[in-house]
Amino acid sequence: MTSPPASAAARPLPLVKRSDLIVFVQAFGGRTYLGVKDPLALRYYHLRPEEFFVLQQLDGRTSADQIQAAFEREFPPRKLGHRQLQAFCSLLHREGLVVADAPGQADVLLQQRQAAQRRQRLERFGNPLALRFRGLDPEPLLDWLYPQVRWLFSAWAFAVWLLLVVTAAVWVLVQFDTFRARLPEFEAFFRPEHWLWLAAALAGCKILHELGHALACKHYGGHCHEIGLMLLAFTPCLYANVSDAWMLPGKWQRMAVSGAGMMVELGLAAICTFVWWFSGPGMLNAICLKVMFVGSVSTVVFNGNPLLRYDGYYLLADLWEVPNLRQRADAALWRRVGRWVLGRDSGGPSLYPERHGNLLRLYAVASFAYRIAVIAAILWFCHALLEPLGLQVLAQLLTVFTIAGVVAAPLVRTFRFWSVPGRSREVNKLRAAVTVTGLAVLLAAALVTPLPHRITVPAVVQLRDGHRVFVSVPGRCTWSVEPGTEVRPGDVLGRLENPDLLLEIARLQGQREVLQSQLQSLKSRSAQQANRGARDAGSEIPTAEQALADIENRLRKRAEEKQRLTLTAPAAGTVLPPRRQPPSKAEAELRSWTGQPLDQANREAFLETGTLFCLVGDPHALEALLVIDQAEIAFVQPQQQVRIQCDLLPGRYLSGRIEQLSQIDADAVPPELVAAGRLPLAKQADGQSRLVGVFYQAKVSLAAHDHPLLPGAIGRARIHLAPLSLGRRLVRSLSGTFRFGA
Repeated sequence: MTSPPASAAARPLPLVKRSDLIVFVQAFGGRTYLGVKDPLALRYYHLRPEEFFVLQQLDGRTSADQIQAAFEREFPPRKLGHRQLQAFCSLLHREGLVVADAPGQADVLLQQRQAAQRRQRLERFGNPLALRFRGLDPEPLLDWLYPQVRWLFSAWAFAVWLLLVVTAAVWVLVQFDTFRARLPEFEAFFRPEHWLWLAAALAGCKILHELGHALACKHYGGHCHEIGLMLLAFTPCLYANVSDAWMLPGKWQRMAVSGAGMMVELGLAAICTFVWWFSGPGMLNAICLKVMFVGSVSTVVFNGNPLLRYDGYYLLADLWEVPNLRQRADAALWRRVGRWVLGRDSGGPSLYPERHGNLLRLYAVASFAYRIAVIAAILWFCHALLEPLGLQVLAQLLTVFTIAGVVAAPLVRTFRFWSVPGRSREVNKLRAAVTVTGLAVLLAAALVTPLPHRITVPAVVQLRDGHRVFVSVPGRCTWSVEPGTEVRPGDVLGRLENPDLLLEIARLQGQREVLQSQLQSLKSRSAQQANRGARDAGSEIPTAEQALADIENRLRKRAEEKQRLTLTAPAAGTVLPPRRQPPSKAEAELRSWTGQPLDQANREAFLETGTLFCLVGDPHALEALLVIDQAEIAFVQPQQQVRIQCDLLPGRYLSGRIEQLSQIDADAVPPELVAAGRLPLAKQADGQSRLVGVFYQAKVSLAAHDHPLLPGAIGRARIHLAPLSLGRRLVRSLSGTFRFGA
């Protein structure tokens, strides 16, 4: 049973090594390997000398017995079993390194090609956040471009780059507080009107990034086979196929090719750091900030991180001298898992010394965990951007496709594992049953165990029992009280002037005098005519009296409006300024003032009706108003703990408990949250904006604090709800997405 029939082993193997394969010698971990390049599929293989020897023996005329005997003569005292030889030949045929000299091979090759295409489609669309499309051979472009930039690969150019990057990093660290203060808020940086510039910065950086790889590969003698289009987070950019770097003899050359793209992005980020720092607000300043973000954050989180299969991964693979690092690490991990869980021994020797085993297994676990964390962060980021626009459905679809792509690969591997004939006999059934039972118990426990449950909602800080003083009659501000002034009821807070109102009052007073004279004249004439028995003038008196009464009524209203131009304190307390009004960027929304109405710079500014002039109350008695979506209100209860982080106090938190819950009135939406774009709004037919959906408000009494906080400050509140199990969360999510029943 251990060897095939003698006649079969003595017959020539109908397998022939392809004549177009390119062979090169490399060293990894102190051992020599033979590299094999498939010039058609552009795939690269590293074979041990024993494996390459077997590949060379496959000429279509040599039998299995002859190959076995030649192997034992070449590598004594090692033995080559018939099953090992058969498995290795099948692997070579499956990878396309040999062709079979036998009938019916066209169908076999077609099936292999179709299977490879299915794998490529699965890999391409398995991650919708990074989609690649076929490209073109860039050699004509590189032949023209490389002589122009050859000087960038000199030692002095590297020294300049290193000095620039280090200087920028030190500058940011030294000026970190000022640097952080100048950074815009999350919502401001990722506003929809900034998406185009952010996409342009991402595309530009990635195009130069890939050109850096291609030029570095050409500089060291390699060939860039393809540059094509890639959608990275749905942003068009390029990718470069520099797999020829595997043919370079030195690992430092390969590492230079792998790191060239990151060097380009870091250099761009360093240059833009200084331009952004020393330039004023404007388009150039905004673009430089986005290039800084793309060139630095993406390098640290993605490209430079060896846990993701980008540039940092290939740098680590060359540094450790472990080709196919991800596959080797996963294989080492699953061999150990298979031994523990299924009681199955892989039976095959490890390609690398055992000292790499634990390190590779640790890398496999860390890489998987980090990939999941990055995918979750990207999906959260997309949801945070799309939810305020009412496009959360797109974020949910993206989440579904991404999770499907992540889950599909292990499911396919599991199916292939169990589809191998005889595989079930290799498994320890008792250990497998215990493992499956344990996993089921753990899954059930994970679904029913209550876990901490928190939601994050927009919040605005306001005075507790405070009074808001609004402008009820528009006018030009001629005087205002200083913020912080203690006032009593009726004290003057500000004075406005409205020339149009004064002219209207003067005009009405003139009309009143005319009507009074006319009425007096009519009464005199009526008395004279009554003495003579005539009544013509008396009939006009009621009309004149009605006209005079109308004028008196209008004049009284205008007098009241004039009186309201003097703003007075509705209660005793301290005068506090409202939230600062940012300058308008739209020409159609230009205002006559910015900042706060109490600012000295806003004297003589025209204040419209409804402008919040100031607040009166106790500055130490603050509360927070939270706006909660109807979908979350069922879990919110009074006395639940709340932590609030205000935008004006990064890194600091306010705490308190919910005191009151009520449905929010559409006309009582906090204007601070509306102005900051924290609530979903939709314009109605009358031109007014209304909340999209049903929302509730919660008042939170804030605990004592020493933070310099003013009413009107906005932020995000995290409500600590009752614990909720994963099972209930899943059911709730499905119920909110789909409608079950009639």
